[in-house]
Amino acid sequence: MTERESAAEKSRKVSENGEGHQQRLLGELARMSSNELFDRAVKELRKNEYLTSLLADSESMVHYLMEQSQVLKAEIRRLEHNFDRSTQLGEIDLDSALPAEEGNLLKKTRSEYLKNILLKFLTLPRNLIEERRRLVPVMTMLLSLDPEERQKLAEFASTGCAPLENVPSFSWSSYLSISSYWPSST
Repeated sequence: MTERESAAEKSRKVSENGEGHQQRLLGELARMSSNELFDRAVKELRKNEYLTSLLADSESMVHYLMEQSQVLKAEIRRLEHNFDRSTQLGEIDLDSALPAEEGNLLKKTRSEYLKNILLKFLTLPRNLIEERRRLVPVMTMLLSLDPEERQKLAEFASTGCAPLENVPSFSWSSYLSISSYWPSST
């Protein structure tokens, strides 16, 4: 017998079994009394209600898990952003396979680079606005600034000074009482 013939034979037996099952069920129902039929219908209704409640529970669980998935994805994005910021600043040593001496050198190099960029940005004369503006994307990348922080940095780069609304109207010297540092002349 070939594979096709055996598959056809199995298919014929399954359909006969299905038809036989239906015939047995109909014969069984025909032999039942009205009370037995009523009890069977009640039993099937309860089974249907139970399965419906299981389906509702499953659907609510799916909804809950989808919400949790969204929350976890947002948390992953936040942690990845923080991780990227830490690696760019050299706080996390990704090169742990390197000998400790080379890893420390890499951290020092990253810190030195950040220090040099910050110093250059802060010490450029006011007339070199364009050069200061070119450093804004570099500092944005190094410090992983958000758009609002980037905008503030760009404003500072354009003017060379902090916005006036952020500057207090008094100076640090107002906190010091100079006369208290000098002995009295009496």
